[in-house]
Amino acid sequence: MTWKALSIKSMEISLIGMQSMAGALQGSATWMARALKVEESQIVLLLNAHRIDSRTTENQRLDISRHPNRLQLQINGLVQTAATFVGAD
Repeated sequence: MTWKALSIKSMEISLIGMQSMAGALQGSATWMARALKVEESQIVLLLNAHRIDSRTTENQRLDISRHPNRLQLQINGLVQTAATFVGAD
């Protein structure tokens, strides 16, 4: 049997369907999918940082050095919307 990983979009569609059946808060499935996307972005940053060597181009180095800023923006957005599901405190 061959296993294939679901895409983030496929997971979100599945979570939205389960959310409706379980009576969960609207948007919680999308929030969870965003959290998975942040985790994926962290892994990509780690892999890219480990691949830096003398053959890495200036454009690649620039992209890698910008990645933490993009990742932090994703995390900030995730934390801001978390208040909707767990409360403002």
